[in-house]
Amino acid sequence: PSDHAELQALAQEVCDQPTCPCALLERWQAWQSGNLEITRSTGDTATATAEVTVEERATVSRALILFGDRGATLAELRNRWPGSPARLQRVLDDLMASGDLGVQGRGKGKRFGIKAS
Repeated sequence: PSDHAELQALAQEVCDQPTCPCALLERWQAWQSGNLEITRSTGDTATATAEVTVEERATVSRALILFGDRGATLAELRNRWPGSPARLQRVLDDLMASGDLGVQGRGKGKRFGIKAS
């Protein structure tokens, strides 16, 4: 129970949302209860989990600057991203974890934007 509360608090902080019904938390709960077996993906795992480069962060930041204050949806960012969707998600996660990326909304309406310093 305390692990769940700690993970939920961390997820809320990273996602910048007041509540957290996110898939990550749901998967973790299923894994904890034994209802989910985690297996290694045969996909682009090495690329998706490799350390994010300065160039990748800059690519996403430049794209977000073009969208201005309204930010960009994930679909809009995918249109400007040269790599795989999994790698884009990894870069977005890195930018959120470092506090450089803000998120508003949920689902398909979720918008990403550069946080003002």
